[in-house]
Amino acid sequence: MQKLLLILPFLILFSCSVQKRKYQKGFYVSNTNKHITQAQKNDCVKKDPLAKPLILKQTTLPVTEKEEMIFSTSAVTKPDLLLLQPLVKKLINPDSLCDLITLKNGDEVKAKVLEITPTEIKYQKCGVTDGPLYVVKKTDVFMIKYVNGTKEVFKSESEPANNNNQNPNNYKDNYHGPQKTHPLAIWAFVLGLLGFFTYGIGSVLAVLLGNKAQKRIRENPKMYKGELLAKVGKILGIVMLSILAFILFIVILAALLGL
Repeated sequence: MQKLLLILPFLILFSCSVQKRKYQKGFYVSNTNKHITQAQKNDCVKKDPLAKPLILKQTTLPVTEKEEMIFSTSAVTKPDLLLLQPLVKKLINPDSLCDLITLKNGDEVKAKVLEITPTEIKYQKCGVTDGPLYVVKKTDVFMIKYVNGTKEVFKSESEPANNNNQNPNNYKDNYHGPQKTHPLAIWAFVLGLLGFFTYGIGSVLAVLLGNKAQKRIRENPKMYKGELLAKVGKILGIVMLSILAFILFIVILAALLGL
């Protein structure tokens, strides 16, 4: 029993180790049977998900002129791995908020159409709300493509004719030259006289040309004269036709009485 009591202090002494403290003065005693191996330390680190730094995978994402790539991080399956997921945000193109005016000469104008009248189109330049008001003739515009995608095509219309061609009366009223005898009046008079020497040949034309000459002279009194001449030619033609009709009636009547 005494031997056991002597051996027991030696066992306790050999089971403990003395180490020098690093941060505080003196020594401390630790149990040598409870050393933690490096493998056990690694297992402890693996079991703690927050002990491991986050890993970010770098990826190259396509970016176009009209798209902005915004990246956000989110955990997918493993708590220690965050993946980059692209979110695409479409940018609003300022040109898509404007109307497109296509002119007949091929030019295109990005504008905001304000008003369309029967003859003009009023607009402002795109993106300039306080800018000046522009006006273009409707005849110079081929098509307008609006913001909502609809198109309006303008049919080509002929330019308004000159005042002299559109309204001949303007030329008639503004004529201050010498009056001319209408040619048809002369022909009506000549054919009316020839009808007496050619047994009525030309008398019908004398009547027709006399009527037409009178109408033209009355339409242009400042330009033409000879209404009396046309009337005389028409009367001569009527007289000659009347004589021929009377002679024909007598001949037919005589023929009937002779039978």
